[in-house]
Amino acid sequence: MRESEIVKELKENRLADQLFIKWWRKEEDWLDIDLVDRFMADSGKNLEVGGYELYTMDQMWDELKKVCGDRVAKGEKDGMPVVFWTRKGEKRSCPLLPESLLEIFDSETRGNYVG
Repeated sequence: MRESEIVKELKENRLADQLFIKWWRKEEDWLDIDLVDRFMADSGKNLEVGGYELYTMDQMWDELKKVCGDRVAKGEKDGMPVVFWTRKGEKRSCPLLPESLLEIFDSETRGNYVG
């Protein structure tokens, strides 16, 4: 399956709440999670892909919890939903947005997600 085929499927079948894509190479030696919109925008190389899964915000939160455990938590700050993230002893907060979850995930996995 090529990236262009996935993009076509996404345009036809993706649900509005499916914001993330987990995809892997045909050799299954590498996988990544990205924002669907960014994956679609970057699909110009038309790489061969072994497969993919789509994740909602809740499913991505579950993946993040697997990686971070108790170092991430959902909460509120100034009346807005946030993610509290403890890294290297420092507690941070960021808006509870798809980009934030992915940024924390990428930072924690150093881009080497094994899943």
